[in-house]
Amino acid sequence: MAATRGAGNSTVVYNSVPLTPYTTSPTLTNTIAEIEATVLNSTAEESVAGLGSYQLALEGNWEKLLDDTLGPDSISGTLRTVVVTFGSGANLVTYTWTLKGFITNYEVSAVATDKLSFNATLRLNGAPTRA
Repeated sequence: MAATRGAGNSTVVYNSVPLTPYTTSPTLTNTIAEIEATVLNSTAEESVAGLGSYQLALEGNWEKLLDDTLGPDSISGTLRTVVVTFGSGANLVTYTWTLKGFITNYEVSAVATDKLSFNATLRLNGAPTRA
């Protein structure tokens, strides 16, 4: 099976605004908490799976429309709908958090010899609807 390349194979929509034209590298992270479950008769440390934690890291090219979308919410912490896709065609996977995403970090970088860029981190509450 051929590998699916990243370029053109991901989309990000935040509060109905497509961020894909500005985002060069979306990274979705799912972390399952490990709960220590060692008991007296255990011969080594034991753990069980806890709750999941989801985060979306974005980086890319800064533009005013992007800032008009992310900037105000980075101050207010407003919960928004976030939809992320990876792949295409038969390999497409869509993750949706309805009114469960908020911005935990928003950075704009201005380097004298380069373009303006941004980094943002979105906290995604609860498990997504996955299709």
